[in-house]
Order: sequence, then C-alpha cells, then structure tokens
Amino acid sequence: MEKILGIDYGKSKIGLALSDRLLKIAMPYKIIKNQGIKIVIRELKKICEQENVTQIILGQPSQLTNNNQQIIMEIEKFFKETKKILKIPIDFESERMTTKIAKTLLKGSKIKDDDSVAAMIILQDFLDRK
Repeated sequence: MEKILGIDYGKSKIGLALSDRLLKIAMPYKIIKNQGIKIVIRELKKICEQENVTQIILGQPSQLTNNNQQIIMEIEKFFKETKKILKIPIDFESERMTTKIAKTLLKGSKIKDDDSVAAMIILQDFLDRK
C-alpha cells in the first residue's frame, strides 16, 4: 500500500515523516544529514522504494525575509531536482511554526529529534486537509 513522505528541509539536517497506509496519520521517520543534493536524493530514492512512497510533501517557508531567502532558493532547487530524478509527485505545505511546535511537543522529553517531528507536523497538516 502507498505512503506519503513528509520532508522538513534544512541546511544541515532533513527531517522525514511517513504516513500510515490509510493516509490518515503522520509519524516521525528519521533524520538524514544534508550532504548535498545528489546524496540526499539517492537516500530519498531508497526510502521511497522501501516504503512504497507515492507522493512527497515538502515544507515551504511561508515568509519571505532576508533570513530565509537563501533556504527558499535551496528548497526550490531541491524540489526541482528531486521531482526530476524520483518522478514522484511533490507538493508544498506551509512549514510555518513547525519547528517551534515540534520543540514544544518534545519539551521535557529525552527525544531531541525535532526535525522529523516538524516533518510529521507538515505531513499531518496535509493529510488533515485531504
């Protein structure tokens, strides 16, 4: 059965989340190091094949400021290259406040994996609207 992959793209780390098979619930999956676009796409291709991913939801910063202008350009490049190589539909979902929400959810927890939790929030927002 198909799954959807949520991605919280970052300059050093990329958080990943997967939907359940019913496409109702998002769960944190893992974090991969951002070691360059080719290496990341190769890792994503393996994950998509192993997990039967048929769609990707990519977090998109919602505010254009000087601070995140560079990351927006990186995300656009990542989007184009990933779509071209993986040939899987990719849609954007706002990532407004997802890292802050993830940190709040994990406060007091031993888990420090806020990037995959942020990806989970991005993916869950998408699933809730479906």
